[in-house]
Amino acid sequence: VTITITSGAPPSGLPGAGKQVMDMMPLIVILCGGVVLGFLFEHINLSGGFLVAGLVISLTVHVMELVPGVVPQPLALVGTTVVGTFIGERFGMVEWKTVRRMLPVAAGSACIQIVIAAIIAVPGAWAAKATVMDGLLAFAPGQQEVMSLLALTLGLNPLFVVTHQLMRFLSITLTLPIWYPILADWEDRRDARRAAESAKDDSPGSGTA
Repeated sequence: VTITITSGAPPSGLPGAGKQVMDMMPLIVILCGGVVLGFLFEHINLSGGFLVAGLVISLTVHVMELVPGVVPQPLALVGTTVVGTFIGERFGMVEWKTVRRMLPVAAGSACIQIVIAAIIAVPGAWAAKATVMDGLLAFAPGQQEVMSLLALTLGLNPLFVVTHQLMRFLSITLTLPIWYPILADWEDRRDARRAAESAKDDSPGSGTA
């Protein structure tokens, strides 16, 4: 909502509306290349593998000017709907009691992350000569495929957004083996300290009834 308001009027159509539509053969080549690269990305456990693969293939052929034009609007609409459906389907197994229990914690965590992301996004977008809206989506906490879909829907720069989101996930993946043992050790020490304090309070002569 914030991005839509600050960027002016909402887009009147999907990105690429009114531009030259690519021929069927290049479109088939891009789709096949995206599927093959998507399987490769999924094999190496890259987050949003198929979505990133499609972006990489499309970016490559368009930057090299091998394929002119954009995806036909009906196909783009179907693809956007499918991606949104898969994102929503993830919540199918979540129970309402779980949502109610986790909502306060999730809301507080999301607010903190949004504030931190906004503080980083403004100078980051200025340094990269991008718009503030691109920066907000690039640093926003959330799934990579969701942020990519929002960038496409709002007519922003999907490459800028996906690149930063991908680097965020890679940073987490690469640093997790370093931080996890430290956090696990800290949690074990905390549990041991609480167990010792509880045993001391329950011991004879501690003064407890």
